[in-house]
Amino acid sequence: EIGASPYFNSIIGRFAGRIKNAQFELNGKTIQLDQNHGKHHLHGGKHQLSNVAWNFENYNEETNTLSFSYLSKANEFYPGDVTIEVDYTLTDNNQLNIKYKATTTEDTLLNLTNHAYFNLGGAGSPTINDHVLTLNADRYTPVDETLITTGKLALVEGTPLDFRVGFGAGINQTAKIVQIDAARI
Repeated sequence: EIGASPYFNSIIGRFAGRIKNAQFELNGKTIQLDQNHGKHHLHGGKHQLSNVAWNFENYNEETNTLSFSYLSKANEFYPGDVTIEVDYTLTDNNQLNIKYKATTTEDTLLNLTNHAYFNLGGAGSPTINDHVLTLNADRYTPVDETLITTGKLALVEGTPLDFRVGFGAGINQTAKIVQIDAARI
């Protein structure tokens, strides 16, 4: 089982998220993955990209971009070698852009993301209750009791997940939901 790590600031993969019953179909073949989240597969299992040292490739001062790469070799679970390149760019508008590029030697499953967390109140800030969050999404993907997506799309309206208009008052309730989910990981 995965420990209490919420994968702070890590690149997540080969598959970000959970794979039900730790298996998937690819080209007519069932691929069995390791079960590291109950009977499911989470964030790449025992070969997680969050647990490896990435190669620093370049810093481009003109574009303010850091570039890293990693060769994820085929293993007993995921087929194909995958070469991954990730660029982090800090823009003049204080936006952080993360760009992923991947090439593989054969068909495989790949779903990358980053678990970047930011304390907008500064180091040591005790709460996020005064933050305002806007998400331009009117639907979300519900999960079952084991945090596997159900395949349905539900409306955010009337739920603590409705952040369509700069929403701050209910952020405390949503933070509680996130804390509960993080505790289950």
